[in-house]
Amino acid sequence: MHSLRDDSIWRTFTNNAQLERLDIFCGLWRNNQPVYEPELTLHNLQQLEWAKKYGLASTLVDLLKRAPNVQQLSLYCNPEDCLEADDIILAVAKACPQLRAFSCKELHLGSRDQFLKSFLTTCSGIVMLSLYRHPGLKDGVLIAALMELK
Repeated sequence: MHSLRDDSIWRTFTNNAQLERLDIFCGLWRNNQPVYEPELTLHNLQQLEWAKKYGLASTLVDLLKRAPNVQQLSLYCNPEDCLEADDIILAVAKACPQLRAFSCKELHLGSRDQFLKSFLTTCSGIVMLSLYRHPGLKDGVLIAALMELK
């Protein structure tokens, strides 16, 4: 999906609730509030790839809360626009109790990736982790975070 307004995403999900994989490569309009469908659940969604041009937003967390069986999550965000993503990253972790694979590219995980440990503490069942272009990530931070996995 490309260049969607937030309400278009929810309409798409409502009409395709059986999705198992979803790749979203778009910039959502910053000031649009999504139209929430209270009954919408995406129980079959297992893989989500979310590439966000203008930063992460609560729309991602809202989607993940409606998809409790997501096992594979890939996130990409323009690092200049994702500096304020700390709260979103921790909310993403809490919304993904079944997560087994996590990949992120250029995603700000706090100063020197300090939120990686909290993320992996919450999502301790991860068996595949891919971190790409995290120049501030130090060995000690990575090792401490990996110790949180089961």
